[in-house]
Amino acid sequence: MAGFIGSALVLLGVIGALTGAFAWRLARRQLGWEAVVGTVCASKVQFNWEFYEPRIEYTYSYRGRAFRGWKVRSLAILTNWHGPARRVIEKYPLGIAVTVYVDPKNPWDSVLERGGDPKFLPLITSISALLLILGWLVLIWH
Repeated sequence: MAGFIGSALVLLGVIGALTGAFAWRLARRQLGWEAVVGTVCASKVQFNWEFYEPRIEYTYSYRGRAFRGWKVRSLAILTNWHGPARRVIEKYPLGIAVTVYVDPKNPWDSVLERGGDPKFLPLITSISALLLILGWLVLIWH
């Protein structure tokens, strides 16, 4: 049984690391997206009974078409306290002009802060490393 648990933990660590690296690579592609001017039309902290999330809605025009977006950044780390979400919405008050980064291949996909949450990679790396170490320890001790 210990061998199964150890192997499962190692496998989860590897899968987590690979999935995290792939997601981070996709988020880093945003660094090449086009910048356009947009306007914030809603700015609030939203609570879904587990996490507080900044809910910023904005409109923008890309190549003559109007769009509406809501994503502040990709791979956002959510918390169960309102402070981080409140700090985000304070940066984007209602009616303010903002820079919107638009995927030229899919203009419905946009972000206000490109490149992904800077806390994502250290978090996923730490979790994956912990799972790998725990799995390895279980395997060698039993």
